[in-house]
Amino acid sequence: MLERLSPLGVEETVRLIRDAVTETGVTVFATIDHAAGARSVGVDMPESTVLVVGNPAAGAPPMLDAPNLALDLPTRVLVRQASPGAVGSSVVLSDPRALARRHGLRDEQVEALGQIVSVIDRALEQVSTR
Repeated sequence: MLERLSPLGVEETVRLIRDAVTETGVTVFATIDHAAGARSVGVDMPESTVLVVGNPAAGAPPMLDAPNLALDLPTRVLVRQASPGAVGSSVVLSDPRALARRHGLRDEQVEALGQIVSVIDRALEQVSTR
């Protein structure tokens, strides 16, 4: 797993990531608000949202070589409230290198899967330097 920190709250970080990935042609397939789901059954849970994002042009070719990769794609990006006492939120997603090892992908396929990580890193760097 890769984890990044955002100085922004969960809602703002989700919006930042959604905007950043869609600007690069990546699709946001779903947004899952786990905290809202928990509240609906009377459970109090820290803010926790998952974005399901992907680019079929990057994900489909490696799935031809490794069909089970479909279990890990599209990429799920967890944005959760930072640890108690910390400011902001945490952004967590699977490491493309770990996916590559698990599914026996080639280097260029890892690079394609890692593009989403790069987009998220650039977005978080921009907000951290404001």
